[in-house]
Amino acid sequence: MPKRKRGVTGDAARRQQAIRKRERRVVETEEERSQRLSAMAQRGQDRRAEETEELRNSRLSTMAQHSQDRREEETEELRNSRLSTMAQRSQDRRAEETEELRNSRLSSMAQRSQDRREEETMEQRNSRLSVMAEHAREHRRIQNFYASRTTLYPVVEEHNCGEIDNICLKCGGLYFAAEKNARGVYTHCCHNGKIVEQASVYPMEMKVLMDGSDELSVHFKNKIRSYNSALSFASMGAQVVPPTGRGAYCFRIHGQTYHRTSHLHPPQAGEEKFAQLYVLDSDLATRRRMERGENSECNPELMRKIDEIIRRVNPFADAYKMMWELEQQVLREEGREASENVTMFISDDRLDSSQHRGRYNAPKRNEIAMVFKSSDGVPPNNRDICIYPKQRELCRISTINPNCDPMTYVLFFPCGERGFRINQSYSELQFYVHRLSVRRDIFNPILYGGKLMQQYVVDSYVKVEGNRLNFIRHNQRMLRVESYLGLADHINALATEAGIRPGVTVILPSSFIGSPRAMQQNFQDAMSIVRDFGKPDLFLTFTCNPKWKEIKDNLFLGQKPHDRPDLVARVFDIKKKALLQDLKKNGILGRIVADIHVIEFQKRGLPHMHLLLVLAEEDKIRDPESIDRIVSAELPNETHDSRLHEIVKATMIHGPCGVLNPNSPCMADGVCTKGYPKQFREATAENIDGYPMYRRRDNTNHVIINGNVVDNRWIVPYNPYLTKKYNAHINVEICSSIKSIKYIFKYVYKGHDCAKVVFENNGQGSITWDEIKTFLDARYVSAPEAMWRLLEKKMHEKSHSIIRLPVHLPDMQPVYFYEDEERRALERAAQRNTMLTAWFELNRTDPEANRYLYADIPKHFVWKNNKWERRVRLGDRIVSRLYSVSPKDTERFHLRMLLFHVPGAKSFEELRTYDSVTMESFKEACRARNLLEDDGE
Repeated sequence: MPKRKRGVTGDAARRQQAIRKRERRVVETEEERSQRLSAMAQRGQDRRAEETEELRNSRLSTMAQHSQDRREEETEELRNSRLSTMAQRSQDRRAEETEELRNSRLSSMAQRSQDRREEETMEQRNSRLSVMAEHAREHRRIQNFYASRTTLYPVVEEHNCGEIDNICLKCGGLYFAAEKNARGVYTHCCHNGKIVEQASVYPMEMKVLMDGSDELSVHFKNKIRSYNSALSFASMGAQVVPPTGRGAYCFRIHGQTYHRTSHLHPPQAGEEKFAQLYVLDSDLATRRRMERGENSECNPELMRKIDEIIRRVNPFADAYKMMWELEQQVLREEGREASENVTMFISDDRLDSSQHRGRYNAPKRNEIAMVFKSSDGVPPNNRDICIYPKQRELCRISTINPNCDPMTYVLFFPCGERGFRINQSYSELQFYVHRLSVRRDIFNPILYGGKLMQQYVVDSYVKVEGNRLNFIRHNQRMLRVESYLGLADHINALATEAGIRPGVTVILPSSFIGSPRAMQQNFQDAMSIVRDFGKPDLFLTFTCNPKWKEIKDNLFLGQKPHDRPDLVARVFDIKKKALLQDLKKNGILGRIVADIHVIEFQKRGLPHMHLLLVLAEEDKIRDPESIDRIVSAELPNETHDSRLHEIVKATMIHGPCGVLNPNSPCMADGVCTKGYPKQFREATAENIDGYPMYRRRDNTNHVIINGNVVDNRWIVPYNPYLTKKYNAHINVEICSSIKSIKYIFKYVYKGHDCAKVVFENNGQGSITWDEIKTFLDARYVSAPEAMWRLLEKKMHEKSHSIIRLPVHLPDMQPVYFYEDEERRALERAAQRNTMLTAWFELNRTDPEANRYLYADIPKHFVWKNNKWERRVRLGDRIVSRLYSVSPKDTERFHLRMLLFHVPGAKSFEELRTYDSVTMESFKEACRARNLLEDDGE
């Protein structure tokens, strides 16, 4: 009988195997761990896809039992750690989920809760209600604690974003921990590896200038826009409007931008610029550049040195040199007339060696351009840049041409690296964010560009926005809607009156963020929240502090905060979210039931947030003592709290202005527009016409600002806890009247200045209405705002989803259609319910719905598949409103009025009926119901 082999079997073998696995995992790299977890997840998913319902139930039951066993054995410390981790994962998932996923999750949770409550006994129900009541009492205790602390000196650590040391595994992009998505990864830099650019070698001589701190480097970075303009092959044209007054540099444009390059020779000899200078020798080109007034402060030797580098490595310099050489060759061999047919096209894609072979006479080419002699000289692509020997007009470069960036920003792309190309798997916006990302151990010249980086950021965003607007302009037929046709009727009437024909009508729809229509809709949405929850109680303005540690610590050598709009935007966004968390989730100033905020940018470019908060009834601010617990308008005592004193001194003092500084920006006609200095007051007093008059005692507390004594009369109202925690200007105001509320909402949603559309006679005998042109002509864009928009940070948010309800007369609902397809659109409209007609139908089929007004239906029903279906979760944060209607639209205006007073209507006819009498019009129905104050209304 053979001997049995001795070895470890059974449980002992499994234990040894488990130990070996743990030992391997201890030494595995992050990449190996990620691969292992991914493989395990895939195997688990494959197994689950194949298992039967019986196997699935068995697995879930076993997992539940194991989980229960582990939890019964865990210590209090382990339990708290587990719950904390679960809460963080849940928070991350919810931050990333879509509106549809959120509604689905809330619906499932509501159903489970309802099922549990239906099964609970009376004893269990009383216990649950008792726990809820205790939570409410605890909440009030917490609110009273924090509110009372504001009158003292709060003990609170300053908020910190942490280190920017979290790495994207795909491209090496660096992030703060708070920037991760729900899956705990960082994808904004390359969108999970979707964007891959081949790195080029940046010339070492230029790198030394970019990241150096010596005198020449400092000079170069200070004049970098002048050097770039002098050495580039194309120019960015815009109305550059720097902010007035003193302060950090801020690149800001007004209106539209364009990009142009020159032809081979200038109209007049000696006026060479841009690419024309690269056909001259380096010394002569440098002299020409230095002769221009805008380059007078540049260093000639440095200008020549960079010129020589560009000639050595740049394909565009090589291309213009090729064109000049071919022109000289043809001039010698065939004469001047023939040389005028020499043409170069700079392709919008890289040229391969077989492209266009044999089509032109004696072509010269490199990777980006082809030079040829042809009588027609037409480039093969309308996005290509066609260069001729001599033309008076500069050549316009399309913003979607990938050569636009390397020709305009030669200091960033000295080797001619292409910009965004269409028909990619990623968007133009994503491409620019990729180029502006910080990466470990990878030199990015853009991030060292200072003033030129600001220009590049603005230029990039304006190109993205411009291409979106171009799409809207060229797809107006897709935007045709009956409500816009009323505008067309108005234009036709004006044209007839003026004796000219109607011209082009260009609409900028409300779906475009920042458009006047969008701002108007947002204002109406905000007012609908006030209608449901009452006026806001608090108005906060939170302004970015460029001296935040997270900004200063991550600047490169010699940089100032204004050199890095990317850092400013990212840090402010993190702190904004933390502040909202403190206010909305932690209830620092009381429980919040509704809120609205918008992001704006100062003239100097720094972002700030306007925030309106509605407090719960138990936390309302009802008297001067409550105001004093929330708001302070006095200098803190330096002895009691030196840190708070320094923060208030640095961030919460207005001016000084007036006689102390008559040139302050807040001054108008010799008076401060903000009403400073305020009067001393021993006690806070309510003001029924606006803000309260805060306590400003005449005590010994004062500071010296620019040689002037500043006391409590100059302090901007603040909350000590928030000011100390966030080390920033956080103006906290109590809203005390409806008059102040309307001002605040209009201020918050004011949009671009001067964005009023006007009719224009285009000089060709027609009248035009162009909302896109008006928008572009009126806008101002600064580098911090452009960076914020490129990073896709939100410009405004509300606590509630707004359901907008249409108001239309019978058979006059809005109809969306393509031009020349009106009949088909009308047929579709006749067969499809609107929200209003579906409400009539709901009231005919569901008696319970008859008790609701039209405006209240979305709180109880959801719009789905062109009908109202009962809402499963009634706790959804929903606010509804009816679209506003002008009183000049008489019948529709009075229909809207009836919809606010008549519940359960089953038809338009029923809305016109009162006391069994059907009126001829909706206006008559309003009069019958005494909804009109007089016959003229």
